[in-house]
Amino acid sequence: MPSKTVNIQMLLLANVRESDLHYLAQLDSIGYDGQTAEDLLKAVVDQGLALWRISGDCEGVLLTSLTKKALWVDGIAGKGLTLCAEAIRTKLQTIAKRAGRDHVQCAVSHPVLRKFYERMGAKPIASIMELNQ
Repeated sequence: MPSKTVNIQMLLLANVRESDLHYLAQLDSIGYDGQTAEDLLKAVVDQGLALWRISGDCEGVLLTSLTKKALWVDGIAGKGLTLCAEAIRTKLQTIAKRAGRDHVQCAVSHPVLRKFYERMGAKPIASIMELNQ
């Protein structure tokens, strides 16, 4: 299979397009607990998340943050991402290295995300479980 072309570009809020909002809204359906696209944009400002646009052979958005040792993928949504998983992994590793981080960690809150991250080559390291009252 030929390699895929993927571009990941950090977005300023002033450059957010309708298509970016559409993909941000999809994050709610894969585990963002009722947060709208506007809520997530507010989190970019208030919580220091970085918003990225994915383009090329796939398209979408990516939310990231930094921990002491890792680039943390808080969420990803888009179209055609699965077929570009290897190229996305390579780009994320480059972003992590440029930020001075050793590795990439991904938040998994939905089975679709888990499958995607596994396709990228990620391995599970922990589980968060909840007891409802």
